[in-house]
Amino acid sequence: MTTSAQMKRIIMILGGKGGTGKTLHCRQLYFFLIQSGVNCLAFDADVENPEFQEYHTEASQAVTLIDFVQTEQAKAFFTQIEQQKPDVVLIDMPGASGRATRDQIKRFGMFKIAQQLGYRVTLDTVMNNAYNTINSLQMMQSFCGDRADYVVVKSDLWNQGALNFDRWERSETRKQFQALKGIEISMPVLELSTFDVIHEQGLSFFEQDQLPFGDRILLESFLDLSRPQLEAATDYLGLGFKTPKPSKKAEVSNAGK
Repeated sequence: MTTSAQMKRIIMILGGKGGTGKTLHCRQLYFFLIQSGVNCLAFDADVENPEFQEYHTEASQAVTLIDFVQTEQAKAFFTQIEQQKPDVVLIDMPGASGRATRDQIKRFGMFKIAQQLGYRVTLDTVMNNAYNTINSLQMMQSFCGDRADYVVVKSDLWNQGALNFDRWERSETRKQFQALKGIEISMPVLELSTFDVIHEQGLSFFEQDQLPFGDRILLESFLDLSRPQLEAATDYLGLGFKTPKPSKKAEVSNAGK
């Protein structure tokens, strides 16, 4: 019997609003998925601000722009998954798109489709210290329940000085999240000056060798600090997925054909 941990993943990166660090998290997760040898399809559904796609324009690891809340493009999204059968599907959703996302999940029967294709859905929320992301996650949890797995990424950008995650720590949403066996991880701060250089040059993390040396080592440090956090949610984020090898019996059978 296939367990949740062994299933392929459709990972939807969510945020209650723009500016939480959602796209930065997409970029780091995509980098580690590819570096780990995972067969991954990546999409940017944030059509008004498609930074995830734009950072990968010149990279060999392309990101496809798709408007998931438009029915025709959502149809193409699911068709591509069925045809290519990747291990992991990563999709950067627009900020504050929860209602439209839920409408599409319901319209397409997404959880049923995912199960039929051998996938499990992960809802991956990048958290700031405001109520909007908490409220957005609460609505997604109430709608999806245990049909999905949950990851919360607490960006350290919002956990400095007087900033903290007290609202999240004491929320009923977090209690529900824990009851659903959600996993909390953190995302370190990428030095702002290095972030700006990467942004101005439009580089993906795969192209770090094009950075000035000082910026390259700061990016490498950010990624080194990110790795154990992401690995703490390995199963939910697809990092440990390995395509099962055929049994020896199957290999012998295939060799005789």
